[in-house]
Amino acid sequence: RPWPSQNLSNFSLAIAKLRRNSARPLDTALLEELASQAEYSIETFNPQNLANTAWAFATLGQPETALFNAIASRALETGLGGWNPQNVANLAWAFATAHHQPPA
Repeated sequence: RPWPSQNLSNFSLAIAKLRRNSARPLDTALLEELASQAEYSIETFNPQNLANTAWAFATLGQPETALFNAIASRALETGLGGWNPQNVANLAWAFATAHHQPPA
């Protein structure tokens, strides 16, 4: 059963914030599962969920290509009408930090 989009986004964000001050190795299997779950339910993500998830994965140094492509596609589908400036800035920062260029 897929996780709700806000739970996925918040959990990813929490991991990224906690990891900032940790020297422990990342659990890549957990991050891969989070990315997979997010890709599966990307159609339910709102602008804040998209921006926070992208920010989290970029902060963790885990630019999952398929996830970032899905986030880019969903962001284009939603249009910028529902985006606030902070979400736009976080999404732009995440894509720049991850050196990710969505396919044309």
